[in-house]
Amino acid sequence: MKFEEKLIRLRKEKGWSQEELAERLDVSRQSVSKWEMGASLPEIDKIIAMSELFSVSCDYLLKEDSAEEKSAERDDSVYVAREEALTYLRLAPSAYARIAVAVGLCILSPVTLLLLLALAAGEGAPLGETAAVAWGLTALLAIVALAVVIFVRYGMALTPYEYLKKQKITLDEKTLAEIRTESGAKKTKYSYGVGIGAGLCVLSAVPLFGSLGAGDQQVLYGVCLLLGVCAVGVYLLVRFGAGLGVYATLLSEGEYSDEAKAKNADSVAGIYWCVIVACYLGISFTTSAWGITWIIWPIAAVLFGALENVIALARGKK
Repeated sequence: MKFEEKLIRLRKEKGWSQEELAERLDVSRQSVSKWEMGASLPEIDKIIAMSELFSVSCDYLLKEDSAEEKSAERDDSVYVAREEALTYLRLAPSAYARIAVAVGLCILSPVTLLLLLALAAGEGAPLGETAAVAWGLTALLAIVALAVVIFVRYGMALTPYEYLKKQKITLDEKTLAEIRTESGAKKTKYSYGVGIGAGLCVLSAVPLFGSLGAGDQQVLYGVCLLLGVCAVGVYLLVRFGAGLGVYATLLSEGEYSDEAKAKNADSVAGIYWCVIVACYLGISFTTSAWGITWIIWPIAAVLFGALENVIALARGKK
């Protein structure tokens, strides 16, 4: 392993950016960048300073095949090729957008049933309540089945990249710079998307409140509007929240930092949302209260944020 490769790996293991390492060595960020690209080597006093910072010997830093290097080698850091990183960066947002559509379909699945029941409740209805329930449940199951197909299809497409969330990764500095630049350009847009999604989830109850006291038929229409607004809100939350997560994964930031991965923090989200989906579908099918069970989604989103903070405190991250 060459000096520049060792330097990148050691810096990543400390969780430092090039700027942070440069400050500790009293040099410019450009100097650190040149060292990591192999364009130049640091002076001997900087080598000594680095050996103290990283708790390794100068021989380890300078010799490519020293015995000490073999004993000091870290096997838990995976080098991610530029092509693979960029492929994931293009694939994941698209896959998560479709998964967000599937989540929205789950929320919208009872709308057909509710609309048919509302029509059956009106005067001169073209079909009775029994037929409305039969056709409505058929449509509901068809929509949920479509959502499940999407979940499976795009979940499998992302499976080969799951290691990026679970293992410490190292990318070359050029690729990191590109991803960091792109992340900065999209972060504001994605943050607005998440904010609008959360706002829509909060406001989704307004149509229902406006229909209260106006008759059963109007209440059913209100519930349909509620589900529609909530579905759009959750779609935005999932799509743009996952988009932010893609960049955080490749940049090893936040819950995908090396420290968080070492503590298996990423496993919580997968387990949590699988349980939430199972609860939503189980409760909804058991009670047939689709007009009420939608509330699981905004509540689950708020509780997840609280859960992450509790876990962080328990693990000493904060």
